[in-house]
Amino acid sequence: MKKAIRISQIKELELIQNKYDHIYFGDYHCNEYLITKAEMNYLLKYCKERNIGLSVIIPFLFEEDFVNLKEILQIAEYNYKIGIVVNDWGVLKFINTLYGSDIEDKFRIETGILLNRKKKTPITENVYFKLEESIRENLQNTSLNMRECWGLLKQYHVSGVHFENTYNKNNIEENFPFNKILVYPYVNVTLIRSCPLKSIIKENIHSCCRYCNNNDIYLGNSTVNYNVILKGRSIRYTNTSNVDMHMYDCIIEDANKKG
Repeated sequence: MKKAIRISQIKELELIQNKYDHIYFGDYHCNEYLITKAEMNYLLKYCKERNIGLSVIIPFLFEEDFVNLKEILQIAEYNYKIGIVVNDWGVLKFINTLYGSDIEDKFRIETGILLNRKKKTPITENVYFKLEESIRENLQNTSLNMRECWGLLKQYHVSGVHFENTYNKNNIEENFPFNKILVYPYVNVTLIRSCPLKSIIKENIHSCCRYCNNNDIYLGNSTVNYNVILKGRSIRYTNTSNVDMHMYDCIIEDANKKG
């Protein structure tokens, strides 16, 4: 089993300390964290010198981001084969259209957590073991574990699928034909299209200051006795229990994990 770390800033490279085989760089949710050309060049050099694997997480993107994405891919394609993690179907089709049948010679394509849909609410912890076994099994399923999706993933040259450590675990088919990659320990419940931090921190922000990268905002109420974390455009919770690491080919630990 491969052990990887997810970082979203170059300065977080100091956290690696020879404990990880692979770096995942970027954010699943926010286009403001799309890797820059300078970051890409730095990481390519850093990983080559240390013989560390590299994958770049491409977040959910807006149409205006695709020019930057194309430039980033053009830098990466002439270097050693890196991983590209996509989080919307438009990006997956865009990359396949650019590279066609040559795509597997240049990149390893993986689908991120936004494409592997599932019931993920933290409330599940209270009721899961009280449910009938058939219902529990249904709650363990993810969208990309469905055989009906496998043909599409193969058509788009996908080699790996990202899962999350939800309270209701993951049911993965025994003959699942892709690498199984667990994102740990955060579970992302929802994606917010417009970043709410401008109103929360009450500052006149015209461009992203990446406030969320170093600050967690905890949300909760008296009805649902759970604290969830607002992290930029995502709402998530932490789960460090109920995980069978041996189910997966790779574990991605968050560099800023808490709990």
